[in-house]
Amino acid sequence: MDKALADKDFLEMSAQIIQFLLSHSHLRCSPPHARYLSLTDHFGYQCAAPETRGSGAWKPLLKHLGRRFSEAGWHARMSSRFAGKGACARCFSGFPTSGFGRRPRIKGATEGHIEHASISTAPAFGIADVITKVSQVAFGKPLVTNVLRGHVAEAIIALALEPEWTWCSADYAGWDFERADGLRLEVKQSAAMQSWSTGKPSKAIFDVAARTGYWEGGTEWIAKEGRPAHLYVFAHHGVYGDHADHRDPAQWEFYVVPTSALPDVKQISLSRIKLIAAAVPMIDLATTVEKAVHAISR
Repeated sequence: MDKALADKDFLEMSAQIIQFLLSHSHLRCSPPHARYLSLTDHFGYQCAAPETRGSGAWKPLLKHLGRRFSEAGWHARMSSRFAGKGACARCFSGFPTSGFGRRPRIKGATEGHIEHASISTAPAFGIADVITKVSQVAFGKPLVTNVLRGHVAEAIIALALEPEWTWCSADYAGWDFERADGLRLEVKQSAAMQSWSTGKPSKAIFDVAARTGYWEGGTEWIAKEGRPAHLYVFAHHGVYGDHADHRDPAQWEFYVVPTSALPDVKQISLSRIKLIAAAVPMIDLATTVEKAVHAISR
Protein backbone atom coordinates (compact mmCIF):
# COMPACT_ATOMS: atom_id res chain seq x y z
CA MET A 1 0.00 0.00 0.00
CA ASP A 2 1.21 3.54 -0.74
CA LYS A 3 2.81 4.81 2.46
CA ALA A 4 1.70 8.34 1.57
CA LEU A 5 -1.88 7.42 2.44
CA ALA A 6 -2.59 8.54 5.96
CA ASP A 7 -4.30 6.33 8.53
CA LYS A 8 -7.26 8.69 8.47
CA ASP A 9 -7.71 8.14 4.74
CA PHE A 10 -7.46 4.41 5.27
CA LEU A 11 -10.17 4.38 7.92
CA GLU A 12 -12.45 6.69 5.95
CA MET A 13 -12.12 4.52 2.87
CA SER A 14 -12.77 1.39 4.92
CA ALA A 15 -15.95 2.93 6.28
CA GLN A 16 -17.08 3.79 2.74
CA ILE A 17 -16.44 0.22 1.61
CA ILE A 18 -18.45 -1.14 4.53
CA GLN A 19 -21.34 1.13 3.59
CA PHE A 20 -21.07 0.01 -0.02
CA LEU A 21 -21.18 -3.68 0.89
CA LEU A 22 -24.17 -3.21 3.16
CA SER A 23 -26.17 -1.52 0.42
CA HIS A 24 -25.21 -3.96 -2.39
CA SER A 25 -26.36 -7.33 -1.10
CA HIS A 26 -26.41 -8.80 -4.62
CA LEU A 27 -22.63 -8.98 -4.55
CA ARG A 28 -22.80 -11.55 -1.79
CA CYS A 29 -23.05 -14.43 -4.26
CA SER A 30 -20.70 -12.93 -6.83
CA PRO A 31 -17.28 -14.47 -7.53
CA PRO A 32 -14.27 -12.73 -5.93
CA HIS A 33 -13.12 -10.95 -9.09
CA ALA A 34 -16.63 -9.50 -9.61
CA ARG A 35 -16.66 -8.16 -6.07
CA TYR A 36 -13.24 -6.62 -6.56
CA LEU A 37 -14.21 -4.99 -9.87
CA SER A 38 -17.39 -3.62 -8.32
CA LEU A 39 -15.39 -2.10 -5.50
CA THR A 40 -12.86 -0.63 -7.89
CA ASP A 41 -15.44 0.76 -10.33
CA HIS A 42 -17.45 2.30 -7.52
CA PHE A 43 -14.74 3.79 -5.36
CA GLY A 44 -12.26 4.64 -8.10
CA TYR A 45 -14.57 7.37 -9.43
CA GLN A 46 -17.21 8.10 -6.80
CA CYS A 47 -15.36 8.16 -3.50
CA ALA A 48 -12.08 9.79 -4.44
CA ALA A 49 -11.73 13.50 -3.86
CA PRO A 50 -12.02 15.63 -7.04
CA GLU A 51 -8.34 16.47 -6.98
CA THR A 52 -7.35 12.80 -6.84
CA ARG A 53 -9.78 11.38 -9.44
CA GLY A 54 -7.86 9.78 -12.22
CA SER A 55 -4.56 10.33 -10.45
CA GLY A 56 -4.46 6.79 -9.13
CA ALA A 57 -3.93 7.91 -5.55
CA TRP A 58 -6.67 5.58 -4.32
CA LYS A 59 -5.66 2.55 -6.40
CA PRO A 60 -3.15 1.09 -3.93
CA LEU A 61 -5.73 1.30 -1.16
CA LEU A 62 -8.44 -0.22 -3.35
CA LYS A 63 -6.14 -2.99 -4.41
CA HIS A 64 -5.23 -3.74 -0.83
CA LEU A 65 -8.73 -3.59 0.62
CA GLY A 66 -10.45 -5.07 -2.41
CA ARG A 67 -8.14 -8.08 -2.40
CA ARG A 68 -8.76 -8.71 1.26
CA PHE A 69 -12.53 -8.40 0.95
CA SER A 70 -12.55 -10.62 -2.13
CA GLU A 71 -10.27 -13.37 -0.83
CA ALA A 72 -12.12 -13.64 2.46
CA GLY A 73 -15.48 -13.42 0.72
CA TRP A 74 -16.86 -11.16 3.46
CA HIS A 75 -19.48 -13.77 4.21
CA ALA A 76 -20.52 -14.19 7.83
CA ARG A 77 -22.48 -17.18 9.07
CA MET A 78 -24.92 -15.04 10.99
CA SER A 79 -28.62 -14.33 10.76
CA SER A 80 -28.16 -10.56 10.89
CA ARG A 81 -26.96 -9.05 7.61
CA PHE A 82 -25.63 -5.94 9.28
CA ALA A 83 -23.89 -7.77 12.11
CA GLY A 84 -22.41 -10.35 9.74
CA LYS A 85 -21.09 -8.12 6.98
CA GLY A 86 -20.27 -5.26 9.29
CA ALA A 87 -18.23 -7.44 11.60
CA CYS A 88 -16.38 -9.05 8.67
CA ALA A 89 -15.65 -5.71 7.08
CA ARG A 90 -14.35 -4.34 10.35
CA CYS A 91 -12.09 -7.34 10.71
CA PHE A 92 -10.65 -7.09 7.19
CA SER A 93 -10.07 -3.37 7.43
CA GLY A 94 -8.17 -3.58 10.69
CA PHE A 95 -10.91 -2.36 13.02
CA PRO A 96 -11.37 -4.05 16.42
CA THR A 97 -13.89 -6.89 16.24
CA SER A 98 -15.66 -9.11 18.72
CA GLY A 99 -14.99 -12.25 16.69
CA PHE A 100 -18.17 -12.59 14.61
CA GLY A 101 -17.91 -13.58 10.98
CA ARG A 102 -15.34 -15.62 9.07
CA ARG A 103 -11.67 -14.85 9.62
CA PRO A 104 -9.80 -13.99 6.36
CA ARG A 105 -7.17 -16.48 5.28
CA ILE A 106 -4.39 -14.24 3.97
CA LYS A 107 -0.72 -15.18 4.09
CA GLY A 108 1.40 -12.89 6.15
CA ALA A 109 -1.52 -10.75 7.32
CA THR A 110 -1.23 -9.71 10.95
CA GLU A 111 -3.56 -6.74 11.23
CA GLY A 112 -7.26 -7.18 11.84
CA HIS A 113 -6.87 -10.50 13.65
CA ILE A 114 -9.69 -11.63 15.89
CA GLU A 115 -9.01 -11.67 19.59
CA HIS A 116 -11.20 -13.49 22.09
CA ALA A 117 -11.55 -12.25 25.61
CA SER A 118 -10.46 -14.81 28.19
CA ILE A 119 -12.10 -15.36 31.53
CA SER A 120 -9.45 -15.04 34.21
CA THR A 121 -11.58 -15.99 37.18
CA ALA A 122 -14.13 -18.74 37.73
CA PRO A 123 -17.78 -17.63 37.99
CA ALA A 124 -19.19 -17.28 41.46
CA PHE A 125 -22.07 -19.63 40.62
CA GLY A 126 -22.82 -22.52 38.30
CA ILE A 127 -25.59 -24.39 36.51
CA ALA A 128 -27.02 -25.87 39.70
CA ASP A 129 -27.38 -22.39 41.20
CA VAL A 130 -29.18 -21.14 38.09
CA ILE A 131 -31.55 -24.11 38.17
CA THR A 132 -32.29 -23.47 41.83
CA LYS A 133 -32.96 -19.78 41.23
CA VAL A 134 -35.23 -20.41 38.23
CA SER A 135 -37.10 -23.10 40.15
CA GLN A 136 -37.67 -20.75 43.06
CA VAL A 137 -38.99 -17.99 40.82
CA ALA A 138 -41.16 -20.25 38.62
CA PHE A 139 -42.42 -22.78 41.18
CA GLY A 140 -41.88 -21.15 44.56
CA LYS A 141 -45.45 -19.88 44.73
CA PRO A 142 -48.90 -21.17 43.72
CA LEU A 143 -48.82 -21.76 39.98
CA VAL A 144 -51.55 -20.76 37.54
CA THR A 145 -50.05 -20.29 34.08
CA ASN A 146 -50.32 -21.85 30.65
CA VAL A 147 -46.60 -21.47 29.99
CA LEU A 148 -45.49 -23.99 32.62
CA ARG A 149 -48.64 -26.05 33.10
CA GLY A 150 -47.71 -28.62 30.47
CA HIS A 151 -44.37 -29.35 32.15
CA VAL A 152 -46.04 -29.57 35.55
CA ALA A 153 -48.73 -31.99 34.36
CA GLU A 154 -46.17 -34.23 32.65
CA ALA A 155 -43.91 -34.12 35.72
CA ILE A 156 -46.79 -35.29 37.93
CA ILE A 157 -47.55 -38.13 35.50
CA ALA A 158 -43.85 -39.04 35.35
CA LEU A 159 -43.70 -39.30 39.14
CA ALA A 160 -46.74 -41.57 39.05
CA LEU A 161 -45.61 -43.86 36.19
CA GLU A 162 -41.85 -44.14 36.56
CA PRO A 163 -39.82 -46.31 36.28
CA GLU A 164 -42.03 -48.45 34.02
CA TRP A 165 -42.54 -45.47 31.72
CA THR A 166 -39.84 -43.07 30.52
CA TRP A 167 -40.58 -39.38 30.15
CA CYS A 168 -39.36 -38.60 26.63
CA SER A 169 -41.26 -35.41 25.83
CA ALA A 170 -39.36 -32.92 23.65
CA ASP A 171 -39.96 -30.18 21.08
CA TYR A 172 -40.36 -32.60 18.16
CA ALA A 173 -41.36 -35.74 20.02
CA GLY A 174 -44.39 -37.58 18.68
CA TRP A 175 -45.41 -38.69 22.20
CA ASP A 176 -44.54 -37.94 25.81
CA PHE A 177 -43.88 -41.30 27.49
CA GLU A 178 -42.72 -44.69 26.26
CA ARG A 179 -42.06 -48.16 27.65
CA ALA A 180 -39.31 -50.62 26.93
CA ASP A 181 -41.77 -52.80 25.01
CA GLY A 182 -42.47 -49.95 22.54
CA LEU A 183 -45.80 -48.71 23.90
CA ARG A 184 -46.24 -44.95 23.62
CA LEU A 185 -48.34 -42.55 25.70
CA GLU A 186 -49.46 -39.02 24.85
CA VAL A 187 -50.42 -36.42 27.50
CA LYS A 188 -53.02 -33.71 26.93
CA GLN A 189 -53.76 -31.19 29.65
CA SER A 190 -56.15 -28.34 30.38
CA ALA A 191 -57.22 -26.24 33.37
CA ALA A 192 -60.29 -24.36 34.54
CA MET A 193 -58.26 -21.51 36.05
CA GLN A 194 -56.23 -19.30 33.73
CA SER A 195 -53.60 -16.69 34.50
CA TRP A 196 -55.90 -14.04 33.03
CA SER A 197 -59.36 -13.21 34.37
CA THR A 198 -62.08 -15.16 32.58
CA GLY A 199 -64.96 -14.64 35.03
CA LYS A 200 -65.78 -18.35 34.85
CA PRO A 201 -63.98 -21.68 34.52
CA SER A 202 -62.48 -22.29 31.07
CA LYS A 203 -63.96 -25.09 29.01
CA ALA A 204 -61.55 -27.97 28.53
CA ILE A 205 -60.84 -28.82 24.88
CA PHE A 206 -58.06 -31.22 23.88
CA ASP A 207 -56.26 -31.57 20.55
CA VAL A 208 -56.39 -35.17 19.31
CA ALA A 209 -56.00 -34.61 15.58
CA ALA A 210 -54.31 -37.33 13.57
CA ARG A 211 -50.85 -36.43 12.21
CA THR A 212 -49.23 -37.01 8.86
CA GLY A 213 -46.22 -38.54 10.58
CA TYR A 214 -43.90 -38.22 13.54
CA TRP A 215 -40.26 -37.71 14.45
CA GLU A 216 -38.36 -40.81 15.53
CA GLY A 217 -35.71 -39.87 18.06
CA GLY A 218 -36.21 -36.21 17.18
CA THR A 219 -34.19 -36.57 13.95
CA GLU A 220 -35.91 -39.00 11.55
CA TRP A 221 -39.29 -38.16 10.06
CA ILE A 222 -41.62 -41.16 9.72
CA ALA A 223 -44.42 -40.44 7.25
CA LYS A 224 -47.31 -42.37 8.75
CA GLU A 225 -50.79 -40.93 9.10
CA GLY A 226 -52.65 -41.40 12.34
CA ARG A 227 -52.02 -40.99 16.06
CA PRO A 228 -48.58 -42.40 16.94
CA ALA A 229 -49.35 -42.99 20.65
CA HIS A 230 -51.12 -46.13 21.88
CA LEU A 231 -52.58 -44.45 24.96
CA TYR A 232 -53.76 -40.97 25.89
CA VAL A 233 -53.81 -39.48 29.37
CA PHE A 234 -56.05 -36.43 29.57
CA ALA A 235 -55.07 -34.37 32.60
CA HIS A 236 -57.55 -31.79 33.84
CA HIS A 237 -57.07 -29.28 36.63
CA GLY A 238 -60.63 -28.42 37.58
CA VAL A 239 -60.07 -26.19 40.61
CA TYR A 240 -61.25 -22.62 40.12
CA GLY A 241 -60.54 -19.90 42.66
CA ASP A 242 -57.81 -18.39 44.79
CA HIS A 243 -56.70 -21.79 46.06
CA ALA A 244 -56.00 -23.14 42.56
CA ASP A 245 -52.43 -24.40 42.26
CA HIS A 246 -51.28 -26.40 39.25
CA ARG A 247 -48.34 -27.75 41.25
CA ASP A 248 -50.65 -29.74 43.56
CA PRO A 249 -51.09 -33.33 42.28
CA ALA A 250 -54.22 -33.71 44.39
CA GLN A 251 -55.98 -30.99 42.37
CA TRP A 252 -55.66 -32.92 39.08
CA GLU A 253 -57.91 -35.57 37.56
CA PHE A 254 -56.75 -38.01 34.91
CA TYR A 255 -58.59 -39.85 32.16
CA VAL A 256 -56.81 -42.81 30.54
CA VAL A 257 -58.08 -43.57 27.04
CA PRO A 258 -56.71 -46.08 24.50
CA THR A 259 -56.11 -44.41 21.15
CA SER A 260 -58.44 -46.90 19.47
CA ALA A 261 -61.31 -45.62 21.65
CA LEU A 262 -60.98 -42.02 20.46
CA PRO A 263 -63.46 -40.78 17.85
CA ASP A 264 -62.25 -39.53 14.48
CA VAL A 265 -62.16 -35.84 15.45
CA LYS A 266 -59.52 -33.12 15.65
CA GLN A 267 -60.61 -31.84 19.07
CA ILE A 268 -62.47 -33.46 21.90
CA SER A 269 -64.21 -31.90 24.90
CA LEU A 270 -63.89 -33.04 28.49
CA SER A 271 -67.58 -33.90 28.60
CA ARG A 272 -67.12 -36.32 25.70
CA ILE A 273 -64.02 -37.85 27.29
CA LYS A 274 -66.07 -38.55 30.42
CA LEU A 275 -68.32 -40.76 28.27
CA ILE A 276 -65.29 -42.90 27.38
CA ALA A 277 -63.32 -43.09 30.64
CA ALA A 278 -63.76 -42.32 34.34
CA ALA A 279 -61.65 -39.77 36.18
CA VAL A 280 -58.98 -41.10 38.53
CA PRO A 281 -56.78 -39.25 41.03
CA MET A 282 -53.03 -39.23 40.80
CA ILE A 283 -52.67 -42.04 43.34
CA ASP A 284 -54.60 -44.43 41.05
CA LEU A 285 -53.09 -43.31 37.75
CA ALA A 286 -50.40 -46.00 37.47
CA THR A 287 -52.88 -48.80 38.13
CA THR A 288 -55.35 -47.41 35.59
CA VAL A 289 -52.66 -47.07 32.93
CA GLU A 290 -51.53 -50.66 33.57
CA LYS A 291 -55.07 -51.92 33.11
CA ALA A 292 -55.33 -50.03 29.81
CA VAL A 293 -52.04 -51.57 28.66
CA HIS A 294 -53.37 -55.06 29.34
CA ALA A 295 -56.53 -54.27 27.40
CA ILE A 296 -54.45 -53.10 24.42
CA SER A 297 -52.16 -56.15 24.54
CA ARG A 298 -55.00 -58.67 24.44
